[in-house]
Amino acid sequence: MKYLSLSGIFVSLACSFVSVLCVIQPFATAFPGQTVQQVQQMVRESNLFQSMSLSEDPLYPGYYFVSGSYDGGEVNLTFFEDDDGISHEQALQVRYPDTDVSFERDSASGLDLILSVWGSEVVQDFANSRYTDEIRSPLGHDEHFYLGETYGYSRTVLQEARTGKSISTLTIMTTARWQEATAFARLCASNPNHVECAGLGF
Repeated sequence: MKYLSLSGIFVSLACSFVSVLCVIQPFATAFPGQTVQQVQQMVRESNLFQSMSLSEDPLYPGYYFVSGSYDGGEVNLTFFEDDDGISHEQALQVRYPDTDVSFERDSASGLDLILSVWGSEVVQDFANSRYTDEIRSPLGHDEHFYLGETYGYSRTVLQEARTGKSISTLTIMTTARWQEATAFARLCASNPNHVECAGLGF
């Protein structure tokens, strides 16, 4: 079965950037491993997508998303519902903001967004995660992989040629899904014409 990657379609250091936010938990958080109903509840109560609702893509059943305005651009949360009814990975994407947003482990802008969706435990897990791989996509961009104690992560940055503005994506995954994602990325980087990789951008 083809693997579908969402990224295609420092505790102390973190707290030095968002010291108050590291103490105060957001209203609610959404995690990989939840049902669609649980994610929906968390989205509505979150700081970033307050009162918004998930939408299911009519062309891709099981693919859910929610979008909002952010810093002159937009921010999206997307995920697939797997056959077991669970979301095993979720992607947070910031498109064309007025100021740079980075999902580096020591970036205040990215950590603040992570906190708004996934909470302080994920901020700490990501900030203390181990950088494991930089893998080149057949489409020409690099995907960076990290492994924390609780979750796995991948990060990509694309540049819009005309405006120079960025599209930054952080995907958070269960560790089992992270292992699948890294294996799939390596496969497609070394053999982009493989039947599993054909037509997929990750």
